[in-house]
Amino acid sequence: MAILIIKDENGVERRVELQPLPFRIGKKAGHNALVLEHISISREHCVISRENDGFAIADSESRNGTYLNGRRLTSPEALRDRDAIRVGAVHGDVSPARDLLR
Repeated sequence: MAILIIKDENGVERRVELQPLPFRIGKKAGHNALVLEHISISREHCVISRENDGFAIADSESRNGTYLNGRRLTSPEALRDRDAIRVGAVHGDVSPARDLLR
């Protein structure tokens, strides 16, 4: 399974498996697989889902946006090994999982 490496604003790092799918990220506990308590994070910020032989990320109409490799998402986009994700002010990287990410 692919791993998302999250770094908070203090540089503290944690690794999160992308499961269950769809993998929801946001502030709302009980609804999201990854709950991030930060003022820049929306209740339902973004979602990572399985797409064909890989994964895709989509913004859930969040206030502060979801960014992939520095670009704000306006539609779902495929994820690749080592992609950089920013959810509000929280940064993350997709860890290599060659069997799932292409």
